[in-house]
Amino acid sequence: MPSLDRDRANDLLGNSVTNTGVTVTGAGQSFAVVFPLNRPDSRIYAWEVFTPGAAPASLTLNLEGSLDNVHWYTLDTTSSTTSAIKWSLDKPANYVRANLAAITTPGGGVIVRFLAL
Repeated sequence: MPSLDRDRANDLLGNSVTNTGVTVTGAGQSFAVVFPLNRPDSRIYAWEVFTPGAAPASLTLNLEGSLDNVHWYTLDTTSSTTSAIKWSLDKPANYVRANLAAITTPGGGVIVRFLAL
């Protein structure tokens, strides 16, 4: 189980290294959330969504959290087809993942990055 690097944004759909957007629906890999040592009970998450190249016509993307890496719930959702930074507050999660629920006319796809603060 990979864990999230606290000091940099982590790619939840596994594609920012090649900067290729995901165009297929479904959940990305799950990651263990590691919070700063001075704030182990922090529940603040930032996530960035952007499209490299042509924007899709529409999309539904969920940031999902889990306490046990089995049962998942929605922390936040977006339907933005352009770049966006979103915040999720006060929702406990030991694991996170991005779930591309729907995408129409994928274009360049979508990239999601995550940071626990």
